[in-house]
Amino acid sequence: MTRNTVLRDSDGKTIDNEKQDAEQAELTARAKRVVLVDTDGTEFGSSNRLPVDASIEAADIEIGAVEIKNATDDTRAVVTTDNQLKVFDNVANSLVPSQYDYISLGYMGEDLTSVVFKTGGSGGTTVATLTLAYSDGNLVSVTKT
Repeated sequence: MTRNTVLRDSDGKTIDNEKQDAEQAELTARAKRVVLVDTDGTEFGSSNRLPVDASIEAADIEIGAVEIKNATDDTRAVVTTDNQLKVFDNVANSLVPSQYDYISLGYMGEDLTSVVFKTGGSGGTTVATLTLAYSDGNLVSVTKT
């Protein structure tokens, strides 16, 4: 048994399939494709990007966990409880002492040969002395006493 199908629009009118197909074909034939091209007539695409005039404003950048480490031994930086980077006043094995209020410089000719660190001013207590050694006018060593 063959069954005929009838299409109706929302108003209940019968739709002529052949007429509708012909109208659609005509619309498709009349449709125009718009292609963007540059001044040389080359289509914009993956190898010829469409230029865009834009400005970018930088603002605060939030970064998750960041680890700051010493490059030679992976010692991690210390962060205080209020999320501030801890600054150490006393550094072990430092050439420069942590506490001083006076520095005296000694020269031989134009070469700096000693640096004396004191507390209590120029007549105070010496807390460290750096002795600088030269060879052929080049600094070769620094010794702390």
